[in-house]
Amino acid sequence: MGEEDMPFPSATRDVLISTAKLLGSSCVDENLAFTKCKAENSDPEACMKLGVAVLECTSKAPRGCGL
Repeated sequence: MGEEDMPFPSATRDVLISTAKLLGSSCVDENLAFTKCKAENSDPEACMKLGVAVLECTSKAPRGCGL
């Protein structure tokens, strides 16, 4: 799968570090739900929809600050 086929934009280390606080506060509900699901389930597919919700939230948050 090439980068152009990915449903979400890839982020570099620098972007993730610079937006960590924004992502942490903007996506807290999605992250907590995903983390709780992963702690309660050993099957990776059980939390897939929650993981997608985290990715969607984090891919939108940096756009709000001009990235």
